[in-house]
Amino acid sequence: MKELYERYQTLLKEEQARTDEINATIAKKKKSIKRLEKQIEKLESRTYHYPSWVQTVLIPLANKITERIRLSYEIYGPFGLSCETSVYFREDMSKSICDQPTKHITVIPKFSEDNFYLEYYTGEMINEYEQGSIGELNGWNNCRATLPDDFEKIVAIVNKNSKEIK
Repeated sequence: MKELYERYQTLLKEEQARTDEINATIAKKKKSIKRLEKQIEKLESRTYHYPSWVQTVLIPLANKITERIRLSYEIYGPFGLSCETSVYFREDMSKSICDQPTKHITVIPKFSEDNFYLEYYTGEMINEYEQGSIGELNGWNNCRATLPDDFEKIVAIVNKNSKEIK
């Protein structure tokens, strides 16, 4: 009988050791979960959660264009369902863009799960959206193209979009 009792005691100890190991793993995971929950709370307590494409892409691009064309800029937007945003370049920042010659580019951000890029208005129009419709009011009758990777081509687009005062 003693052998049976000892075998039983051994099995109990082995089972208790496995249970203790699992409980230790659970405790460790719970600590990790609590730590991650605190990180999420910190993120949620911020008023700003995600990087801004205007701050990280458009402003650096506008700064680079400014260096090249020697005009100051101002950003208007994002506006509408497309988040269209215009960058106007002008000489005198104390005057309105309506009261002096300007150069500009209007861009539209394109977001997907694993890709981001900018499109720009080419200047061509289509009549896909009826006048007064949400699509027409949001500029969707303006033809768009992907903003080139080549900086000189972007500068050419800006220079093409010049407005003189009459």
